Parts: sequence; C-alpha cells; structure tokens
Amino acid sequence: MSPEEGVLFIHAPSCIKTMVYPALCSNVSYDARHLTLPRSDTSAMTTHRLSKPHAKWVLALCIAALVCVVAAIVAYNTAQRAPGELLRYAERRAEGHPKLEVITKPLAAWLRPQIERPVSKVPEPSHQGQQPASLPPQLYAHNGQPAATVLTVSAAQPVIQTLPHLITPSDDLATRLRAARPGDTFELLPGHYRMLRSIRLNQGGAPGQPVTLRAARPGTVVIESTAAEGFVVQSPYWTFENLLIRGTCPIHSNCEHAFHVVGKATGTVIRNNHIENFNAHIKVNGLSRHWPDQGLVQFNTLTNTAPRRTGHPVTPIDIVAANDWHVLDNHISDFVKADGNQISYGVFMKGSGQHGVIARNLIICTSQHISQPGQRVAASFGGGGTDPASCRDGRCVTEHSHGTITSNVIAHCNDFGIYINKANQTRIERNTLINTYGIDIRFPTSSAILLDNQHDGMIRARDGAALITPTIN
Repeated sequence: MSPEEGVLFIHAPSCIKTMVYPALCSNVSYDARHLTLPRSDTSAMTTHRLSKPHAKWVLALCIAALVCVVAAIVAYNTAQRAPGELLRYAERRAEGHPKLEVITKPLAAWLRPQIERPVSKVPEPSHQGQQPASLPPQLYAHNGQPAATVLTVSAAQPVIQTLPHLITPSDDLATRLRAARPGDTFELLPGHYRMLRSIRLNQGGAPGQPVTLRAARPGTVVIESTAAEGFVVQSPYWTFENLLIRGTCPIHSNCEHAFHVVGKATGTVIRNNHIENFNAHIKVNGLSRHWPDQGLVQFNTLTNTAPRRTGHPVTPIDIVAANDWHVLDNHISDFVKADGNQISYGVFMKGSGQHGVIARNLIICTSQHISQPGQRVAASFGGGGTDPASCRDGRCVTEHSHGTITSNVIAHCNDFGIYINKANQTRIERNTLINTYGIDIRFPTSSAILLDNQHDGMIRARDGAALITPTIN
C-alpha cells in the first residue's frame, strides 16, 4: 500500500520512543546509543497503519524538527554558539508549553549525548592535588603574602617552628584551638575525628608565625563533618595541612563548606589536604568591611563522590571580594550540581577582587557521564556575577581585575572551560583545554590577553568584550 492509502513507513533508527508519536515505537526497542528491532522481526522496515490525520500530524512534526535543526545550524554558524548552548536554549523556550515539551524533552535527551563527547580518558595528576608526604615549611614574603614556592632569603621569612600541641580524637578540638597563640602548631594524632558543629577561630597568628593545624602525615587523620561550615576562620595567618576532611550530611545542603574564610583572616593557607563532599569546599568572602586578602590554596584534592543535590552554589573554591589569592597545583573534580539552577564552577574569583592567580591546577568538571544535567565551567573570573552588597566596591563594576589563569589542564566540561565575566586586564596563557566549549569572554568591562593556549573548542568574545591576542616575535 502507498502513503496515499493511509500507511506510513517508519525506518527503525528514526523512531525514538515518545519523541514524535508513542504508538510508532511500540514494537521498537530503544537504547541511548542506538536503536534496534526485536530479533523476531524479519525486516529492518516496520509498517504501522495510521489514519490520514495522524500521518499528516506526524509528518508536520518531522518537518518542524527538520526546520529546527536547520535553524540551529544557521544560528551556530552566524552567532558562534556552541551546540549545547543551542540545545539548552531550545529547552528553555519550550518550558511551560506542555505540547512542545512532549517533543523537546525526549529529543533533547537523545541529542545531548550525540553532541557532547563522552569522557574517554581522564587526565591523571602529574603533581597536582594532595601529596603523599608533608610539604616543606611554609614561607612568607615580607608583605605577608604566603609564598607558593621557596623564595630567596632576602624576599621571604621562614616560619618559626615550635614543638606541637598534640590533640587526640577524644579531645574537644574547638576548646583546644581557642587557646591558640601566634606560632602555635596543633598536631592531630592519627584517627577519626567528628565535627558536629562549626569551629570558629577567633585567635590568629602573624606573618612567619602562623597558627597551624595539621596531621603529621597525609592520610593519617580523617575529619568527618556534619556541620554546615567546618572551620570558620575569622583571624589572620592560619595554616591547615595534611588533613582529610569529608562531609557526611545526608542532606547535601547541610554540608556547605569545609573552610569558610572571612573578614580579617588575611594570610590563610590551605595546603596538602583532601576535601570531599561539600558544596563549596573552600569559601572566602568579606565581613563587616574587612577582607581576607593574600590567601594560598595549594596542593589540595577537592572532589565529590556524587552529584550535589542542592539549590545552593556548588563551587569547590569560591572566592568573593578578596585580593591576592593564589590557587595553585590543586586537583579539582566532579562538581556536578543536580538541583536548583544546576550551574557549577570548579573555581572562581569575583566580587571586585584583584590580582587573583589560578595556576597549574588539574580541573575535571566530571570524570564520567559528561551529559549529566546542568552546566559545568572549570575556571572563571566573575562566575555568574555578585550581589552588589557583597562586592568590595559596593557595585562590582568589574568582577575581578588583573587576574591570571595560567598553565592549567582543564577537561570534560559541558560548557566553557574558562569563562570571563566582567573581569578586566585578565591574562589567559598556556592552558590546555580538553573536551570543553573553549574560552568565553563577556561584557564590555571584560578584557583578556590570550597566549599559547591549547584547546579544542572556540575562543569567543561577546557582548562588547575585548579580546587581545598578542603577536609573538
């Protein structure tokens, strides 16, 4: 019989369950990768008898889908939009229209793994993340900035070492730390420690005389936390090293931060730790017009073992309105946000701060299933923007100034690997981006110099942003 007689011929691979017309798929099995017919079928062509009105309706939907695909291709070529952005745009446009959602939702679910490359190989850390042995003593520059590497004697001052105060798992950790004085070292003896409430650190150290909380060796001390915020650092010159801190909240919104660095906590050092299962493992922001400047986050492993079921921000290193923070040599991975707006970042600095450095990190947005719901960006100056009340200048005309993103390896992000949002005089150099959309620079107050970046996505400057690619002689 011919189509004029009311029979529509559907080839099995074009039939996607519930995508166009559910009845067409009753005899077809569906798989996320491919479609196959049951073994009992003797032909790759299956015939379904439809009434003429139904056939015309299906044909009209197919034509509409084809028009959408053509329009998407044209938009991509003319507007420099990544395919995933167009897919998310189509989903947003269909929201609230049930008849359209019946078509767009299954279509999007099928298309997403087709346009997003799977996680084929996850880069292994070369030197990033927690090290198996303790690091050399922390050094400080004469201006109080914690040094990322050993500086010359004339430019840095060594830490004054004292015999440690020993703490056991049965001790009250908060009580012991309240007695801290400049130069004190508190050493946790091997074992498991429970943190049921936040520990607020109101006594601090000085340059060259920090207060240090540490394990003698990495891997010997485990702190399990059900507190919304673990260590709340409110005083200057604290150092935390060699710890394993794990959030254990059944409700993910209840485990916000392992470290919350606020106000007068200048010179905070967080190094050589393994921290997992928090929304924002390290959170930094101002308090009462004081700003915790000159921080160092180095050689840490920051990860989550499952997508975060929360509407709260998910960003392992979240720095707002602070100057001169250096984020170096860390291994940051698996920061999927499953609820809320589903947008997450590996690290950002925003809130009108200055002179931030994001360097030599390994940032993997997800180590498996890149097409999980949501959008994941690895590194950003500006993030998604800041409420003016939280901005250092009270306005956030620029989100960040004079920042540097350099020598990072960034992989498997279903959005841009690097995003610059209202950040001026940014340097982006010698980064390697694998399986991301590339580098995105946005808004008139943004300007960036790009040099020697290796990437398989696009470089895009939009909405008035200034992109400067220097000429190398």
